[in-house]
Amino acid sequence: MLKMRNKIYKKTFLSILISLLIITSFLWILQISFISASTKMTGKASSQPTNVAIYVAPAVPVLRILSPNSSASYSEGENILLDFIAILIDTIWYNLDNGQNITINSSLYFKTSPGTHTLYLYGNDSNGTVLSDNVTFNVKKEEAGGKPKVKIPQVKFEKEIIEIKLQQGEQKTVSIFIENNKKNKVDVSIINLNSEDLLVNISEANFSLNPGQKKEIFITFNVPLNKTPGIYIEKLLIKAGNLKKEIVFCIEVKLKKSLFDLSLKMPEPAVYHPGDEIPTKITIYNLGKQGKTQINLRYFIKNLENKTILSENQTLLVGVSTTVLKTFKLPKTMKKGYYIFYVKALYDNKTSVTSKTFQIIEPAKIPLLPKPEKIINKLKENQKYIAQAAAVFIAMIILSSIIKSILGGAAWKALFLKRKTTAAVKKYRIQKPLKIKKITKFKKSAKFTKSSKFKKK
Repeated sequence: MLKMRNKIYKKTFLSILISLLIITSFLWILQISFISASTKMTGKASSQPTNVAIYVAPAVPVLRILSPNSSASYSEGENILLDFIAILIDTIWYNLDNGQNITINSSLYFKTSPGTHTLYLYGNDSNGTVLSDNVTFNVKKEEAGGKPKVKIPQVKFEKEIIEIKLQQGEQKTVSIFIENNKKNKVDVSIINLNSEDLLVNISEANFSLNPGQKKEIFITFNVPLNKTPGIYIEKLLIKAGNLKKEIVFCIEVKLKKSLFDLSLKMPEPAVYHPGDEIPTKITIYNLGKQGKTQINLRYFIKNLENKTILSENQTLLVGVSTTVLKTFKLPKTMKKGYYIFYVKALYDNKTSVTSKTFQIIEPAKIPLLPKPEKIINKLKENQKYIAQAAAVFIAMIILSSIIKSILGGAAWKALFLKRKTTAAVKKYRIQKPLKIKKITKFKKSAKFTKSSKFKKK
């Protein structure tokens, strides 16, 4: 029995050794298959072709205009921002409508006459190569009475918030469109909720619309000269039959004569979930003040009821211009709806402001099963690891086949079928000794019988 057990152990050890060699060979072949497309770099010179091309990607100079924008609308007398990206550029200059060239080294503001204009931006790198970019934009002429008309995209009751920028003492008239998409006539009424007294006139507050009819309504805003710079909310309630919709105007009031201007940029589209992070870029431009000025920057996130959700502040020194990159973590308790990101700069008892609106939506529900496209993409990304796992699996199958062929059926069961093995071993260990004991008793009893018979005789 001991010899049989040693024999099984030797065969098992031999099988495991052979299997390990097979697995190692599989992995080695697999590794070669993955690196066969590339050539090993030894650092030594070779006279043989290697089919490897080596190059160093040069840093490319970049010159691009960010502002003005061809899709934006500018008004007569407005300060227009010239902003750009310049990488590996030594000297930068620009001109307007092929006029006089002006050398610059940072962003700036300029004014121009009404009409269509083209701004040309130039720059040269260290090799003397000249790069250029241009943009064509339009400046609207101010209407009689000093009330420029700003067209806002058509509103069909789905637009909830409209942003307007005004200076102290400025008046603007904006327009919205109301369209009847029903099959019957609709009576419309517009109610001024008038929370800040900046909305001064509605061209027509009560009217009727026939099916398919569209009407343009003019709304006038006026900012008093003594109005404190900041963000103000005005609301209109529009009733059309049984439908009700609230239109919100977010009005940004700026100083009439400001020494600093603020620019705020956020990723578009400005739609987030509660708990998300908002990366922002705030740029402060000096419009003419000499030297450096200490500015207190205050950041706010407010809802449309003017309630502050989040606030921070910092102090910094500003020369010609300063850019601040800052990320804000939204509270997880924020409800869905529209919010205002609002930046205020305080300096020399004056205030400059800028703002952007963004929307909070509910987090999307995670599906129980991912989409088939995502599964396919994941499989493509991890095909190397899948191939390795398949190779190991195949090697394990071969390993089990080799062990089974070498050890035989009984030994295979003894190694891998524990319950059956235990029962078989117990049966083997119990039955064999019983058989020996029976024979021994029989022999002893026979011998005793013979001896007893002999003694009797």
